[in-house]
Amino acid sequence: MRRQGNREQNRGFTFIELVFVLAILVILIGITAPRYIKFLEQAQMSADVSNMSDLATAVKVATVDADYNVKEGRYIFTLENTGIIIEAYQGTTQLHMRPSDTADLKKGLESFFGGTWEIDGKTANPIIKLRYKKWTDENKPSQKVQLICEVDSRKVSASYSPDSFAQYAAEAKTKKDDSRS
Repeated sequence: MRRQGNREQNRGFTFIELVFVLAILVILIGITAPRYIKFLEQAQMSADVSNMSDLATAVKVATVDADYNVKEGRYIFTLENTGIIIEAYQGTTQLHMRPSDTADLKKGLESFFGGTWEIDGKTANPIIKLRYKKWTDENKPSQKVQLICEVDSRKVSASYSPDSFAQYAAEAKTKKDDSRS
């Protein structure tokens, strides 16, 4: 013979069962959250490296392309939270180039990336922004990343700053080259 009281007592979960389920969820979140955060940081770092690598490629293409007459000098691309700032210098005297001297590079960047670009120390393109905020230079935090392109007689040499960005970019390039061979 069954009691009617048992049927009423089996209607829901006990407090112990709910605590047990919550404990399992907390453990799963504790395991997956650090991995997810690390994955996001790697994606942000890769996005910054890719953007700066694309900029270096655009400068090289514009320099060797006969349609553009990129002037010799130093072009500094600074990637910040607000976008990219481009400064153009002529020679070792650090003279700012005139807008007419940078017009061909501007056209090359616009054809490579689209949009409107300014080369005068103002925000050149607000679409491409710094994603990873923890780059360091000599163990000091840096909120910007720089690509320095030296254009000399149709040749372009590129270097990066800060140190942690340059190291990460070199490692990414090595991995990419290794996967091709």
